[in-house]
Amino acid sequence: MLNWFRSIGDLFTSSKNQTPTPVPPERVRRRWRSLTMRQQQVAILVGLNYTYQQIGESLCISPHTARTHTRNALHKLQLGNKAELRQVLVILEEQEVINLQRYSNYIDQR
Repeated sequence: MLNWFRSIGDLFTSSKNQTPTPVPPERVRRRWRSLTMRQQQVAILVGLNYTYQQIGESLCISPHTARTHTRNALHKLQLGNKAELRQVLVILEEQEVINLQRYSNYIDQR
């Protein structure tokens, strides 16, 4: 588990002579699929820098519930904070598992 976390850090830190170590795609996808649909929705909105209040209004849930979904998603993904979650979302978007821009447009239309 710790190696997976280190590989995420390696992906976003590189030196001139070192190429980043990619995170195994299947591992990231598997952990993402372990989230409920609502946890995925909240995680995506957190990745788009929505506040808990904005998430609550967008999904018709309370800000406290949005915070709880975020905490549970972080736990299932074995991440420590929202910044790490944003990094994982970038990886998932690169792997074409999610489309942050399309989701953002959908939420903005509501």
